[in-house]
Amino acid sequence: MSIINRFSASVSRPNTLLFTGVLVAVLCLFFRLHSGLDIDNYLWAEDGEIFFGAASKLGIQSLWTPYAGYIHLYPRVVAWLANYLPLAYIPKVYFFAWALAFLASVYAITYCAIKTKLNYFNIIFLMVFIILQPNDSEVFFSLTNSQWLLGLALTIILATQHALKLNISRLIFVVIACLTGPFSILVTPLVILKVMLQNNFNKNKAFYLSIIACAIIQVVFILYTGRVAGAPMNLSPVAWIKSYLIVLLFGANNALTLLFAFTFWSAVFYALYQRVNALEKPNTKEVLYLVFFLFIACLLHITADFYALKDPYAILAMAKTGGGRYTFAPYALLFFAAILLAQPFKKTNIIIIGSALIISMLQFYVADRSNMYFNSFARFAEYENVIIPINPVYSTYPGNHINAATKHTQKLSDLSSQPLTFHQKDELNTNANMPKSFISDKPVSCKNTSDIAIELNLVRDAAGWLTLYWNEKGPVFDKESIKRYYPAGKITAQFAFPAFVQSNHLALLFEDESSNVTITKAVAYCIPKHEK
Repeated sequence: MSIINRFSASVSRPNTLLFTGVLVAVLCLFFRLHSGLDIDNYLWAEDGEIFFGAASKLGIQSLWTPYAGYIHLYPRVVAWLANYLPLAYIPKVYFFAWALAFLASVYAITYCAIKTKLNYFNIIFLMVFIILQPNDSEVFFSLTNSQWLLGLALTIILATQHALKLNISRLIFVVIACLTGPFSILVTPLVILKVMLQNNFNKNKAFYLSIIACAIIQVVFILYTGRVAGAPMNLSPVAWIKSYLIVLLFGANNALTLLFAFTFWSAVFYALYQRVNALEKPNTKEVLYLVFFLFIACLLHITADFYALKDPYAILAMAKTGGGRYTFAPYALLFFAAILLAQPFKKTNIIIIGSALIISMLQFYVADRSNMYFNSFARFAEYENVIIPINPVYSTYPGNHINAATKHTQKLSDLSSQPLTFHQKDELNTNANMPKSFISDKPVSCKNTSDIAIELNLVRDAAGWLTLYWNEKGPVFDKESIKRYYPAGKITAQFAFPAFVQSNHLALLFEDESSNVTITKAVAYCIPKHEK
């Protein structure tokens, strides 16, 4: 046997293909990272008050507490279990729970790709396109967004499997995916379509009934919460048609992306023409069925997204900025259908893969997360009620956050503290439109300290951003900083950061339209290192 034939035989083994698909997906994830794998910074939006907050306040009852009209079983279970751990473990547990959902989903997708008889190289490129597709990276690395991975995997399993035997592990995965977000409702029309066209209800009875049962549960919660009412729907046919086209053209926001989007679709239609002309060949009809179901699933996802946003222009705007959580599943389904359709036709397959690669590169974004110094805030929360900021950061108060009011177990009076005074840095305020800036009269000096916390009581007559800078060389506005948004009036501003050096000069920058800022009290707390 030649070397090439031996290689082909080895990579055709299901276990090798499964391992390869998962490995490629994991490796592609590293391209999404912005500045390293700092797990503490990947807490995101609903990870805070929706999941952590509900778990803290409601306990096990949070598992069946709806959000946005639905049950979110997987993140609820993770948040409930993680609530029994120290606060500093929360980002790690949430991240690894996301990673578990990611691995389970890409394993399921790779398994489906093998069952559709995609070859070794097409499976590799399919996983590349799923992970590196046009997307702003919001769906990656956070527990909140694990639902999009689970929903995609559920959809692909349903679209590609002719007969699926449910063992315990598969049943658990299907139920979790169906009860995490609205995806069981979304794919129910696909269940009906498959039963009508393939007459395979008896072969898939357990699978189909699991989806339908979960869909009924989610519908009950939607009706109970009144999610159906919501905002009025934009019914403009022009808006819907335009939005479908923009999404299907991968959010083409420049001439080059548009060119390769047209190239991609031209190759797809040509591959369809080639398939139709080869109907007499084995498995061609089965492949066309699979492609049809994948494309219908794509349209179901897009339509459901339009309905959720009540305005197709909203998802249109998302697509034009590189794609987001609502375009994640549609693009993955499109790439799957296209590669499957073109696989026997070498030139067409190369054109589809090449144009998809270029589109993904042109519309590629990394997961850019701000450093929120979560661990330092968590240490401060051992002594004080703390509102801990998490990503993404918006100009609202308290914004995305974790309320650690119930987590402090030690007395604030046990900490070494230093009173601070600030004076205004007038040379930066040459006109009324410049931000107010203050510097500390003396540096914060702490010994045997892991973290430093700063608490300010102040009065301001306008809402706006407040940024704390620290630097060992002097009170300058440098890169080491935390930026938080606070309302007008009397406020307590909290900051925490690692004590990398013994002496830290501080500077404050107030970004608002205020002409009056008064700091009534400022204290620095030296948080000791944990004893080993």
